[in-house]
Amino acid sequence: MKIFSICLIKNEADVIEFCLSQASRWSDRIFVYDNGSTDGTWEKVCAMKNDIIVPWKSDTGVFNDCMRGDVFQEFRREAAEGDWWCRLDADESYVQDPRAFLSKVPPRYHVVWGMAIEYFITRQDVQKCQFTGDFAQDIKNIRHYRALNSEARFFKHRRRLEWNINGSWPTHLGLTYPERILFRHYQFRSPQQMQLRIETRRQTRKAGTVMYWEVDEGVTWRDKLEDAGALHLDKGDGEYVIDKNRLPDHLQSMPIRVMKSILHGLKIWP
Repeated sequence: MKIFSICLIKNEADVIEFCLSQASRWSDRIFVYDNGSTDGTWEKVCAMKNDIIVPWKSDTGVFNDCMRGDVFQEFRREAAEGDWWCRLDADESYVQDPRAFLSKVPPRYHVVWGMAIEYFITRQDVQKCQFTGDFAQDIKNIRHYRALNSEARFFKHRRRLEWNINGSWPTHLGLTYPERILFRHYQFRSPQQMQLRIETRRQTRKAGTVMYWEVDEGVTWRDKLEDAGALHLDKGDGEYVIDKNRLPDHLQSMPIRVMKSILHGLKIWP
């Protein structure tokens, strides 16, 4: 079993080395597609090039989730039946070892979702901590989280799988495994990075892309700070407070799951 990671990035200079180093522990190949970074991210990726980390290309096209499909089409020839593909975001790292987790997934399942431990910088953090803008140093100061999000992160390779030009994922992705893998998400990492992220989002929205969170004019990094009292504290013991009832439902209804099992089992769907 091999794991191929697709990493779509833009202006992640503070965290990209940490991300790729972490993912190199369990990925066989990491294909990096840069969406026009202006902060030195792409240069750092190129400097890390090796047998695992592949700086594929950098361009300034309008961001869209379907860009990951371009990477899949370019490198799908390297994958075999039963290998896995990962949507790897630069601001994420895994609590559990993906290779060990995926090796236990029964053959009939094709998709694995993740549970996100979302970390935030709080008003209290800014008052008492000195943030450098280097994530490897600042991570010790980012300890407050909430866990309310869950998304697909891995899918199993099949020879007949097709990724349409406008698709965020391949068509007929497959049957979802009931268990979810745990990962940490650091979308906000320092005041410097927060302001750059806000400005990057504004530019992306002006270019015509709808973002999952919008940034109005006049919003600054201080508007994105949280209050520590509204979050959970990571005590460093590997234990997290997760209310699974508040997470998005990753499993479809029983009739749909049965239908998928039949159609994939009979190879009508890939």
